[in-house]
Amino acid sequence: MSVKLMPMSQPVISQISGIAILAYFFAILLIGLTASRNADGDTSMYFLSGRKLGWFSIGVSLVAADALCGHVMGVKGPFADAMAIDLELMGILGLAFLGWGTGAAFGFVNSFTTNDSLQRMYGGRVGTFVSLLFISTYLLVRLSLVLLLGSFLVGYFSNWDVNAAIAVTVLISGIYSITGGFSAVVNTQIVQAVFMFLGLAALIVGILGAPLALQTEALGTKSVFVSGIQGANHFPWLAIVIGVPVVAFWLWLTDQYVLQHVFSARSKRDLRKGITFVAVAKGAAVGALVVLLFRTPMGSYVGTARFFLPSFLRVVVLIGIFSAIMSSLSGLFNSTSALFTMDIYRRRKPKAEERKLVLVGRLSTTVVVLISLLWMPLVALIGWQGARPLQSLLACFAAVVASVFLTGVFWKRATPVAAIIAIFVGIASAAFRVILDKILNPIRIQNGILLWLLRTHYLNFAAIDFILCILVIVTVSYFAPSVSSMNGFQEAQRNGVINYN
Repeated sequence: MSVKLMPMSQPVISQISGIAILAYFFAILLIGLTASRNADGDTSMYFLSGRKLGWFSIGVSLVAADALCGHVMGVKGPFADAMAIDLELMGILGLAFLGWGTGAAFGFVNSFTTNDSLQRMYGGRVGTFVSLLFISTYLLVRLSLVLLLGSFLVGYFSNWDVNAAIAVTVLISGIYSITGGFSAVVNTQIVQAVFMFLGLAALIVGILGAPLALQTEALGTKSVFVSGIQGANHFPWLAIVIGVPVVAFWLWLTDQYVLQHVFSARSKRDLRKGITFVAVAKGAAVGALVVLLFRTPMGSYVGTARFFLPSFLRVVVLIGIFSAIMSSLSGLFNSTSALFTMDIYRRRKPKAEERKLVLVGRLSTTVVVLISLLWMPLVALIGWQGARPLQSLLACFAAVVASVFLTGVFWKRATPVAAIIAIFVGIASAAFRVILDKILNPIRIQNGILLWLLRTHYLNFAAIDFILCILVIVTVSYFAPSVSSMNGFQEAQRNGVINYN
């Protein structure tokens, strides 16, 4: 008995469903603005919620940030399941190190940004340089990916004008991020996490309720999303063993947004309980990925759910998608503002008053929101052909920062000069590969090394970049004189300034 597939058209959102989504937007904006009342004149309150976050807020907010668009979308493709599961497992390991290692050590010494951690290892120049690198990567790469993936999903599940829908999402996220700071980000993410979970649950219902024959035919109708951001001619062992762990460790040990939760924690007990909550959630995600791997072996489960969900569940999925976009954008806005205000502006104006710093924070957040709106046409122009280069750059950035951070923690002879040189080498090699990938035709290349460089999976290359940066740090550190026999991290440990307990 065969199952006949009905003709597929663009999903239509009814007027009632549209009103429900607008009501959700209004509720999120109201929650965010409510958190704005205590953000004036205090950088600790504006950027770190007064360092009073409890374990539940830490845990749920990090779950919402980690979801980004990826878990809601359900990206699949060649080897993507293996890497997704590996990323979740490595994330759990990174969380353990965050809660009982460097996070616990650095989180309670009046830090504001990643720069503060790196300053203790290498000094101010390295920390400031990495902060500039973070800002550039957030604006050029992460922002582009959020807008690109978000635009795809909104257009995939609705018949709306995608640019208008994303612009409204950016504006709402920007308004409460500007006024309320980190408190508004966390408070809204707690609500957004609930809707992301409901959206993911609705997707799973659509998958499990669709006959496998229909899934296969549906996936064949829209393969650009799956093929556009995956690609490897062989199983990427190096990516699984090194590349994915490097990305996971960068995210959970050095990313500014994650570390803001560490610096905002009320106590180490709250930090560790919150991180345990995230680890349990990631364990559940691994289980869900395994189930979906066996249920939909042929590509993105977004493609399956799009046409088999009833209209009311499709609205739930859309709200979950908007929640993921807003959660990602608000975190990006506030983190970028914190890096600029506390690392760049405050260093130039060390005597600036708290109220002035908060004003600079709000103005810089406003600039990032405007950049996001101006960036949208360019992202639309890039399209899916630009998704993989963006992912490649982000993975290599993760490899560079992780190499500098981990070497500074575990090796006392690492020097500032070595760290800066390694950053330049790592970023230059990543840019070189992306440029070659866009201008050269692999079919006409005879050089085996160059051909491998272009065809290898971007996470394989990130693993190589990670190893290269560590070799550069070790080599240069032997020739560049060190001010002290141990770096600032180890000196602080020895003097009892920081501890893990």
